[in-house]
Amino acid sequence: MLKNCRIPLAKNTIDDIRRQLLDAAAFGKHVTPEQLEHMARKLADTMQTLADESTECPIMLAR
Repeated sequence: MLKNCRIPLAKNTIDDIRRQLLDAAAFGKHVTPEQLEHMARKLADTMQTLADESTECPIMLAR
């Protein structure tokens, strides 16, 4: 069963990071190096989650 599948949360995290970067680019908002580092680390962790979970919850990748 898919009771503990983390893929939806990982996809939401990626969307959040994408929105933050688009907001900064579109409206000229300043993003500090520390903020970029945090986003990069969060993105790397999320990508690892997707890689780990893809074998356990493959049906969720299509959504």
